[in-house]
Amino acid sequence: KIVPNVYVDMAKKYNLEKNLYPSLWKAVKDDYHEVVIVGDLHRRKTWENPDLIAVNYYPFEKIIGGDIEITTYEVKLDFNIYYIWQAANYKRFSHYVYLACPLTKEEIRDKEEGRLYEAAVELGIGIYSMTPSGYAGKGYNCQEINSPMRQVPNPVEIDRLLADYEEITIIS
Repeated sequence: KIVPNVYVDMAKKYNLEKNLYPSLWKAVKDDYHEVVIVGDLHRRKTWENPDLIAVNYYPFEKIIGGDIEITTYEVKLDFNIYYIWQAANYKRFSHYVYLACPLTKEEIRDKEEGRLYEAAVELGIGIYSMTPSGYAGKGYNCQEINSPMRQVPNPVEIDRLLADYEEITIIS
């Protein structure tokens, strides 16, 4: 028996993934120097366009310049292997990668008997559960249910990402 997920149905009703962006942005914005919603821009090839890009900048005291840390977020209406692999591709240019979807943490952990959640953890992908909240369920409560593993992307790939999304401003 297939039971429809009411959270996914609500998100679809209110114009798909992009309506989830502001709630996720609000949930994570205080953790970074800058968070930019870029989901509708599509400036890169398929599987290279995250929905949110977050940046932390750490200036050095004795060395010229500083260090940049990139976190990318992919928002999807479901949790499946295709979306996990899409998020995993972002490790090429991100230090941390998250996949967020409008499912409860139990639904995410139980999908495909837990194998999908295990795959995401093994790939180092962080997971956010997004459930309706606020007046008439128009907002979403975002809960991190798994922290990502830190990656070491090639600095050239980071530079390319920042060049493609000039909306991101690094203040040194």
